[in-house]
Amino acid sequence: MQIYPEHFPQDHRIDPRRQAEVRIFDAIQASCQPGFAYYEWKRDHHSPEVDFALWLLGVGRFSIQVKGGQLSLRNGKWYLVTQNGLEETASPSRKAWRAAMSLREEMVETLIDDNAFIIAVLYFPDMGPDPAIAAMAQREHTHVIWGTDNLFERLREIAEGTPVYFPPNAEDIKREVAAVTGNQILYRGQDPDPDHLEEQLPPPAQPEIPVVPPLGIATGSVTIQHVDTVIIQPAPGPVPTNGKILLP
Repeated sequence: MQIYPEHFPQDHRIDPRRQAEVRIFDAIQASCQPGFAYYEWKRDHHSPEVDFALWLLGVGRFSIQVKGGQLSLRNGKWYLVTQNGLEETASPSRKAWRAAMSLREEMVETLIDDNAFIIAVLYFPDMGPDPAIAAMAQREHTHVIWGTDNLFERLREIAEGTPVYFPPNAEDIKREVAAVTGNQILYRGQDPDPDHLEEQLPPPAQPEIPVVPPLGIATGSVTIQHVDTVIIQPAPGPVPTNGKILLP
């Protein structure tokens, strides 16, 4: 699968807090699934960040929020399990939903397409199923994936249970990715320059020119046998005829 950036940032790769993202990035890049992924997409400085914006051809659009380590949900509050005990943290499911909606808003505005639907996914690669977390995420319209096995099969199962419109072909995916990334797409061996990108995308549809049928006006029959001079009257007002034929 094609992913941007093509290489995981080196400073992120050696960061112990980013190891879950490293595993997901490598799994996406090594996959043969047709589609496109964008790592750390963000609409602007004030918007929540999407860890992985993912388009799967024939499957759906996903906003994936990755949470490494062990988390616990108690009395409606989220806690990160550390060596020093529980550390309260912000709701990852709420962040996953807000990030997905930010991506959707960008697509709706740039594509002028209200059908743009993003599936919000909260991914716990280091955890097994937790009923309390699953129930909270469901209330916040977010799907949960546990562990690292069969990522794409799990995404396909989620999409099949979500009856919404998805891009039907690769050209639609290119168009959507170009819209939300400002044409900053990197394909292997190709330049991300917008001028080059336009060569990959289908040409814009040309507006149809309506055909106006001729007006049928019933008139009497007139026969002109000989015309010496024709004077065209360009504006209203009397014009001396001098016995000539006038065309208004």
